[in-house]
Amino acid sequence: MVATQHALYLANVGNRDVYLDGQPLPADQARALGEQIRNQYEAYRDRITAPIIEAGLEHVLARGKPERRVLVTVYLFATNQDASAGPHRARDTVHLAEVLCRYLKERFPPAKEPRGHVEDVCCVEIRQNPSYYDGMYEFFGERLRAARLAPERWDACYVSPVGGVPAANFALLLRAVERYAEKCHPLYVPEGSRHVVPSDIGDQLRRGLLRAQVRQQVAYGEFGRAAALLRELGADTALVGLAAHGQYRLHFDFDTAIRVLEDEVLRKARGELREQARRLRADLDGLVQRDARALIRELYHNLCLTYKAGRYVDFLLRLFRLQEAVLRWVVEHELGLPTDATNGKAHPAFVERIEANPALHAHMQQPYKGRVLDYRRPPTLAVLRHLLDYLCCHGDEAARARFSAVAALLDQLEELADLRNRSIGAHGFEGVSEAAIRQCYGADRDLLDDLRTLLEQLGLAPEDDPFAQLRELLLARLEEEA
Repeated sequence: MVATQHALYLANVGNRDVYLDGQPLPADQARALGEQIRNQYEAYRDRITAPIIEAGLEHVLARGKPERRVLVTVYLFATNQDASAGPHRARDTVHLAEVLCRYLKERFPPAKEPRGHVEDVCCVEIRQNPSYYDGMYEFFGERLRAARLAPERWDACYVSPVGGVPAANFALLLRAVERYAEKCHPLYVPEGSRHVVPSDIGDQLRRGLLRAQVRQQVAYGEFGRAAALLRELGADTALVGLAAHGQYRLHFDFDTAIRVLEDEVLRKARGELREQARRLRADLDGLVQRDARALIRELYHNLCLTYKAGRYVDFLLRLFRLQEAVLRWVVEHELGLPTDATNGKAHPAFVERIEANPALHAHMQQPYKGRVLDYRRPPTLAVLRHLLDYLCCHGDEAARARFSAVAALLDQLEELADLRNRSIGAHGFEGVSEAAIRQCYGADRDLLDDLRTLLEQLGLAPEDDPFAQLRELLLARLEEEA
């Protein structure tokens, strides 16, 4: 059984795409002569040739074999402007394309070439000014989205940006590369030559587009997507690993982030990249050891990135995790109370130390928001917050002022609790937007600045943003490899 491969051939039609008696047609007579040849085709059949397109199709059909024939569908894009184009209308190539539709089928019939043939030739009219780059880019984007031209229907797409207007050729080439990616093979046929020069411009454009996508994903902190695009780009393994490590770090999967850094970056990188990766690796030590100070700072940077990337539901979830982490930090480091639970109860030392401190014990007997809290059970946010109130009333004046400021900021964060509870991150289906967050929190306040102030009040001032450092490093390496 003979196998087949289906190839798509795209070309703009210019006046030099049809020769008469071995000479190209005068450009300002393309419409008139094209119409004349079309109407009297039988008389002109033996006098016309199409050297540029014929050479391109011969190159494509030479890819076939008797046991795997190439079936080519040709799409010719030709201008057909209305009267408003003035004298430029005389240069329109629509009738030349109509001539080629017939000529190419006869020139490459099924019986002539065992390696394949031209199966169909279609003419697509360009009715607008073909000299506008933006207009042509939009035109070809729309035309190549046609269902019949879907990439999955074709084994290869050959594009010949030779005939026609420069703006149209540029747009056709760019849109073909976007649409058909690695299946796209640009061909160049020098004028006066029958030899096709395969061009690497398609791969260069595709790689440029991929690099642009990588830069965009890195800018948004989408390191996992950036890593996938870098693999598709064929980037250095160390660069791919660097991006992938960022995604694992975003997910607090520090063990995997370390493994990727060590196996894919430190082992294979050289020079400055290795030194930068070494610093990133050292930065993860405190996180792996579950150092509370390091984890809180990491969470702050993580939620800032999430907010700036517009992932607002995820941001709210991280925000309330930070709120709890800060309260636990205060209670453990200022009151010396362990906040972990055992067997469904508060840690024994948590209860013992509260009851051993008469003032603190008396404070915990006081109602919090109208009810007395049971501190013997695993500490809730309410219990932790009530303990913070104790610090607001005891100690020296400076300490009381500092903890009062912390309490005020934490209470302000509570303005977002209802929004979180009504979102898909908790118990509802209500959407979350930046506008909704600002409305709930207070349009005159800067939420991220308040979070930084909160940590500074506790001696947890955020250090250099590791994700910003990673973004800068990745973008710099992308520029070097461009």
